[in-house]
Amino acid sequence: MLNLGGIANLTRLYAGAPLIGFDTGPANALIDAWCAAERDAPFDVDGRWAATGSVQQALLDQCLADPYFELPPPKSTGKERFNLEWIAEQLSRLPALAPADVQRTLVELTAVTVVEAIPDTERTFDRLLVCGGGRHNRVLMERLSALCPTPVEDCGQHGADGDSLEAGIFAWLAFRCLHEVASPTGTVTGAQSSRVLGVRYPAG
Repeated sequence: MLNLGGIANLTRLYAGAPLIGFDTGPANALIDAWCAAERDAPFDVDGRWAATGSVQQALLDQCLADPYFELPPPKSTGKERFNLEWIAEQLSRLPALAPADVQRTLVELTAVTVVEAIPDTERTFDRLLVCGGGRHNRVLMERLSALCPTPVEDCGQHGADGDSLEAGIFAWLAFRCLHEVASPTGTVTGAQSSRVLGVRYPAG
């Protein structure tokens, strides 16, 4: 499973095998931030703006040099690392680029870092099922399909609502918290043992 939210994360699902999941790096966090800054729009509808630009290899290489991408899983990241300031830092080291080219390169960054992280799941797989808002970005899905060694499919093709799947997972985590059920997160977060996730703040 690939979730393309603000951050992209992979989850390996095999019957009888330990769960493995980790953040591969940025997804919508950078794409949306740049679109908001340059187009005053919350997101790039269907990746249409990105489709007007071209990948700038120098910028892509600069972005891929971030140490996070070399860390082995389990690992986690967020918008506190990958944000508009991070983009500005990468651009400050290069000649001026057209905003659409930056957008297209950020889409490529997401696709490349996802596919390059797939060997870290340690096993081959039959298909990559995608959920999250990023799957509506046509350019991103096309690049994932082109780079991935196996079929890339919208999880909706298999009966799951890709726009609410993550919300459902967090509801499940909240249920476990309320009932004080520990979750085995070592293969996802690197925790040394299982933990009850979340904190409750009762009113009054």
